[in-house]
Amino acid sequence: MTRIRAEVSRWNPRLRKLLKLLLWLAISGVCALIALEIYLRIALSISEPPRDGFLVPSDQPGLYYALRPNYDKEGHVQTDARGLRCRTNTGTTPTNTILFIGDSVLFGGAVAYEQNLSHLLEEDLTQKMRTPVAVWNAGIPGFNSQQELAWMRIKAPEVQPQLILVQFCMNDYLPPPVLAEGDGTLDVTRFSGEAGFSVRGLLYRSKAVVFLKEKLKDLQKVRPEWFPKRLHYLHYIHKGPGWTACKEAFREMQRIAEAHGARLAIILFPMEPQLRIPDSSPQDDLRRFCANEGIQVLDLFEPFETHWREGLYIEFSHRLGTVDLVHLSARGHELAAQCISEFILQAGCLIGPK
Repeated sequence: MTRIRAEVSRWNPRLRKLLKLLLWLAISGVCALIALEIYLRIALSISEPPRDGFLVPSDQPGLYYALRPNYDKEGHVQTDARGLRCRTNTGTTPTNTILFIGDSVLFGGAVAYEQNLSHLLEEDLTQKMRTPVAVWNAGIPGFNSQQELAWMRIKAPEVQPQLILVQFCMNDYLPPPVLAEGDGTLDVTRFSGEAGFSVRGLLYRSKAVVFLKEKLKDLQKVRPEWFPKRLHYLHYIHKGPGWTACKEAFREMQRIAEAHGARLAIILFPMEPQLRIPDSSPQDDLRRFCANEGIQVLDLFEPFETHWREGLYIEFSHRLGTVDLVHLSARGHELAAQCISEFILQAGCLIGPK
């Protein structure tokens, strides 16, 4: 017993030194985080002038925001009176109509509309089916699956499509960001529909926390091979909150499509880092779910993995100082359109010429 007491006494000074070191590190970390928070708030308030964005608030349940109708940004981004991206007017009455719903990947604001997958899909199907096909691009930046469901409820009766396509990106399980007041842009540090107090909501109001979290994600995006597959955040997104809500949205989309006499197909778009690891765990989970529910699904993981070295994604780090590797380049839109066209023709989703 005396020996044990002597041993404890000998370690007490070391323990106190360790505790002091840990306390000093904790205080230093908190101070650094506060300093970063202050710096980011000042820097962002100076570097972000008001912008004339193409998003406007929406009072439709579950939508939060939508595209500004009749918007024209120097001829590059144009919307019609219904808040859809403008189609090229061919002057012919379409035999088949496709409603294509999705987020910013489908919206494709970084490429000309003539290079957008919805336009390319329309041209390809019209040529191969020898009958006019109209593809309406109903993609809206920032939308998640719940918003896409709400958008489908509104647009399916208007468009009356024979086929509804839903573009699914691997971040569509996240809550929708808040539309910044006055400039028509999205604030990714706040979530729409968030009620009351939550630790998650509090953390995401901190620009420092969001900054550090995104920098870790950026590193995993740029160098996914540096991380074991099981430590990469993309490996676990299908187990996170919001993923189940995506599946429930798919079920309801299927019901809405059937109610309007249309067929439904979910198109799964991978992120570029997934292709380099490679890791298709989220896609595998959704494919199993859709198979069990009788929902048609096209997974673009395999063709994109084959061609990802062809520059399928836009590297926004060269333009905006941020890592993206989610949005498609003109080549990415082209490949997606080819795959979707082949899928539609093989599945016989549309009717032939009259």
